Amino acid sequence: MVTTICGKLYAELTGRIPIVLWRQNCLYHESIDSAETIDNAFEYFFEPSSDYTIADLIGKQYSYYPACWNDQNILDDTLMQQDEQAHFRLPIEVDCPGSDADVLVVTEYPGITSYLPGLMTAYPRFQGLSELEMLSRYFYNQIHLNSRIQHLIADFKQQHLKAQINVGLRIRRTDFAALKATPSDSKYVNAVNTYTAKLDKSYQIFLATDCARTLKKFRQIYGDRLVYTDCIRSENASAIHLSRGNNRIKGEQMLLDLYVLASCDYFIGSDSNWFWLITRILNEPLTSQDKVLYLSATRLQKLQKAVSVSSTTLLKTMYRRSKMATKELLNLA
Repeated sequence: MVTTICGKLYAELTGRIPIVLWRQNCLYHESIDSAETIDNAFEYFFEPSSDYTIADLIGKQYSYYPACWNDQNILDDTLMQQDEQAHFRLPIEVDCPGSDADVLVVTEYPGITSYLPGLMTAYPRFQGLSELEMLSRYFYNQIHLNSRIQHLIADFKQQHLKAQINVGLRIRRTDFAALKATPSDSKYVNAVNTYTAKLDKSYQIFLATDCARTLKKFRQIYGDRLVYTDCIRSENASAIHLSRGNNRIKGEQMLLDLYVLASCDYFIGSDSNWFWLITRILNEPLTSQDKVLYLSATRLQKLQKAVSVSSTTLLKTMYRRSKMATKELLNLA
């Protein structure tokens, strides 16, 4: 989403037509190409990125940036996967191939804020703004949920968020926890109890998590105070967003969690991907330190995880080399 904001904003600044194209390289893509429809997962969740769709542009002799794109290959998903030049970089240098193109093609994200420094340096209007302030200021002008997703979010909030104060809680587990030390459930519980002890109004806790076991634990502790979406969750370290099938449903569920979380009065979370950033962009009060609590793992947890990951990597390397040596010996025999 951050890459999309940057791409659309840059297109606006330079007078280009922005096309956000989420095809097979998008985690939430499901192919439905037909003679009548060109499948673009972005438009399944959001309003079109401009007054034009990709179908409107094909065959009209427009030029594209990155320059490797053209009318014949714009829907070639293999190009996105095999050619690094298919992914745009910002700002576009004057002597760069395609620098004078009519259309800017945004295909995927290389990192949460990798475009921001160059973009903010190139234009005086961004001087003096932090990256968070810049994104907060331009988010709503550049990306809009479509009416179906908006209604989904509004209906959930109307049905489930009844208290005067809502405390948002984001706990990322699965593959993220397998690779990186994360705060324990007990640390989150202590944080929630500390926050809610100060509240003098009725409150609820909205939990956004990918872990079924974490949800079960918090239900046992907080009972009816806990609110959560009915989404696909994992029972182990397998990441939901990387699992096969139901891609569009998972995309809807992700956006529902994200936007409900962002509507809360307080936010408790950790370094758990771009959720942390987008919730603060969507809800300006959540940029205030007294509204947000950022948790981190203890030094001991980080050391233990580093040792665990290093050991696993070493074992995999030894196993792979052992297989190669065995294969070579068999070939010699």
